[in-house]
Amino acid sequence: MSRFTDTQLTTWAQTYEAELFAKFNLYAKRTSLATVVGRSEYELPADVCNIRAVLYLGKEVHPKNGVFSKMTGDTPFNPTTSTPFEYVFSDQGQRVIKLHPAPDVAIASYVGDLWTATADAAACIIEYYALPDYTDAFGQLPDWCRRNILKDYICWKAFRIDGKGQDTRAAKYYEAKIAQDGKYFTKIKDNIHASEIQVLTDSPYRPYRKPGRPVLPPNFGIPVNY
Repeated sequence: MSRFTDTQLTTWAQTYEAELFAKFNLYAKRTSLATVVGRSEYELPADVCNIRAVLYLGKEVHPKNGVFSKMTGDTPFNPTTSTPFEYVFSDQGQRVIKLHPAPDVAIASYVGDLWTATADAAACIIEYYALPDYTDAFGQLPDWCRRNILKDYICWKAFRIDGKGQDTRAAKYYEAKIAQDGKYFTKIKDNIHASEIQVLTDSPYRPYRKPGRPVLPPNFGIPVNY
């Protein structure tokens, strides 16, 4: 009889998958807020782990700068209404975003494709990195690597637990594989970013460009006898 139930193994796998999504920002989604005049606090979907961008009627809203807040003495709770220019996001418990200043225009929740310029200009868009939801191919790790990556984590968890079947050497082995998986994800994301830059610009992309070498005179480096 197995020491671990299918439910326990599934919980481990889903927990680790959620950690990977939150750490590497693997799944980008968008939602539209229905704003109310004078109200600054809005609830976000439960699968939000990091905010990528906030757009208010086509204008970017920036994360609130702590230094700026301290200097001016204002806070997101200030009742002043205007076009929001900064926000605070809480990812503890219920996901909440606070806009500052509070919106001075009531905007309805946008219906339709949120990944368009029309939606950007007509709505309050929250673009965020989401936790896995398993609703489609994007809501979980890719099939070509998902099984092996989750297996490494599950084996590490199983072999390190005290009791019959504990194997510390095997646990260390799978712990090293987990670290290697993280480096692999980082390299993939770096390559994706480099490819995106190459698509968006005509100039060659040099991720590790060094300072240019000056053109030296032909007699540079010739020793002089004193």
